[in-house]
Amino acid sequence: MPEQNLVILIVDRNDEIAQFNSRMLKRYGFDAFVANTAGQALAFLRDNKTSLCIFDIGLPDGNEVSLCREIRRLGTRLLFLSDKADVAEEQTGLVTEGDFYLGKPYDIKVFLVVVRSLMCGIDSIDGRKSESFVINKGVLTLEIDERKAFVNGRDVGLTPKEFSILLLLARNENNQVAYETIYRQIWGAPLNNNLVALRQQILRLRKKLSEENTDSFSILNIHSKGYVFATT
Repeated sequence: MPEQNLVILIVDRNDEIAQFNSRMLKRYGFDAFVANTAGQALAFLRDNKTSLCIFDIGLPDGNEVSLCREIRRLGTRLLFLSDKADVAEEQTGLVTEGDFYLGKPYDIKVFLVVVRSLMCGIDSIDGRKSESFVINKGVLTLEIDERKAFVNGRDVGLTPKEFSILLLLARNENNQVAYETIYRQIWGAPLNNNLVALRQQILRLRKKLSEENTDSFSILNIHSKGYVFATT
């Protein structure tokens, strides 16, 4: 059972879905609240210390960018729940700013596992960042809030999308992550047998990491299946 006073804000234009998710989260001890527009969400965030925002793209007042900026400014973690096939192209880049993405429809058990994982390590007393916001893999350090990767203490200069891919793979260290899984979580859309964009991002990511001349980790391609962040 999670600690009390860990506040979650659910931002979803579909009030029925939002209220259902709120009830589920309350059963697990979270303080869950609902907003149906970006305006309502911004007002809530400014008045309440919030640990996690669960965000549906495609809000009726269309202020997703401003909302995301405020969420990040406040240091609140961000989970996207959206069917990206119905979202305008200019909005698809938003999902790379989140901590995790689940495409609709999603399994409620998976939803709860993701929420618990994102909430793990959050200090509910003073709201400060915990060690869970930094991932260390040998000489590699990922600063999640800053969206930066360091090898041997040097910033390797990753783009937001490159960082998101590396973070996803590092969180699944030595385990294969399928192409489809990567594409859905990073691009927020089905892969549809189009690997070009993913391969290009991986190539650029490998190049930046290899410039540090480290052999303590690597990103391996499992032919026709996926990628693995492997450590030695």
